[in-house]
Order: sequence, then C-alpha cells, then structure tokens
Amino acid sequence: MEIAPGVHRIGPTKRGWKLGGYAQCYLIDDGSDRLVLVDTGYEHDAQSIVSYLWSIGRTPVDITDIALTHSHRSHLGGVAALKRLNPQLTIHIHEWEADICGGHRMAQPMPFRPIRPLIIYPMRIGALINYDAHHGCEPDKLLEDKDGQRIGPLEVIQTQGHTPGSVSFYWRERGVIAVGDAVATWPKLDAGWPGFNLDEPRYRRSLRKIAELEPKVILTGHGLPVTQDASAKLKRIL
Repeated sequence: MEIAPGVHRIGPTKRGWKLGGYAQCYLIDDGSDRLVLVDTGYEHDAQSIVSYLWSIGRTPVDITDIALTHSHRSHLGGVAALKRLNPQLTIHIHEWEADICGGHRMAQPMPFRPIRPLIIYPMRIGALINYDAHHGCEPDKLLEDKDGQRIGPLEVIQTQGHTPGSVSFYWRERGVIAVGDAVATWPKLDAGWPGFNLDEPRYRRSLRKIAELEPKVILTGHGLPVTQDASAKLKRIL
C-alpha cells in the first residue's frame, strides 16, 4: 500500500512474519523514470513484489534500482529472482557486504545475549545457522563509506553498527528515511532488536545521526513504518 506520497510498503507475507518478524520492503516512486526498491524481503517475497507491481500497473522491468540497507537474509532474499526478471536493474549495496550479497560469505552471526525478548530468539538462531539462506546475486554498484551518494531521489546515509555495511536511504525533499534495522517497531518501537547490533557504540552514533535529520517518516525493516510524530518518537528512543 502507498503509505506516503511516492512511498509504497510491500509485505509482510505470512511466511515472512514467521521467519523474520514482519519483514518488508519499500517501493520509491518520485514520478521520474526511476523506480527504486529498498530491500527485497525473503526469497519468496519476490513473488509478492511482482504481484504488487502488477496491482499498481507496473512490472519488474520498471524497477531501475534495488537499494539494500544491509545483507541480512530478510532484506536481500528476493534480489536474485528480481534480477533474473530484469537483468537491467542496478543492485546497490555497501562495499563491505558485497560478497555476502553475492553468496560468497555468510553474514556475521548475532550473539546469543541478551536473551529477551524471547519472541525474536528463533530469528537469532536462524541467522546463526544460515537458515533459509538467499540465492547469491552479484551486486552491480558498491556504495562507498561516505554520505551523499545518490540512488534516484534517495541519498545514502552511512549508519553502520547493526552490521558493518548498514546504510539508510533518505528522501530529503519529503523527509522519508529507510533505516533497515536501525529502528524496529515489532514487537515494540525500539532501537532495533536487543542483541542484534554487532557494534553497539557505532550503532548508537548512527541512531543519533538519523535523529538529527528529524525525519517525518521512518521506513522500518520489521514492523509498521513510523508515519506519525516520527522525529519525536526517535528522540524518545535515544
């Protein structure tokens, strides 16, 4: 559904909810000739993405770019299928995580502590054993370790800490930011999921950086996006 002008939320599927807690992706349409997909959910979510495109009168050929916030399986699972359907699209990911996207390396396993909340513990185990691993797909363009790179209307913001290559995508003109797992709203609004940030001090710096942008809409990787009082809620998290 379109949750803000030019911003479409796709997912989560029932299976995606079981595997990864309301995992979803976002389609960005600024009215130009570029249609940007931020993240791709799990592998099976590619079908939902195609179905949604058809429902709004578009096709996979209309996607010009896939912008990946990071390389966890709940975010890049559908990349290979979408690339097969449209070989001309450009896949963007931070240079540090390119080999994970390509299927040459597993993402770093998450630590087992803290144990709570228990509802996300199966996902921690799944990440550790690489359950339901994605089909590798080589990225086309590597994002450098600097702010300001552009993908259509989106500005790349370095927000490492959750993973070494985590980035956010900021539509500055509309105050919309896609943050991957830097903020979660499931099972509650929080600074990601407890224990899922590989570098906690760096992550906290990144969260402050996002808050300083004072976004109007926060597109979360897991749970409902924040569309009301986004900046104030983010500051309360801090």
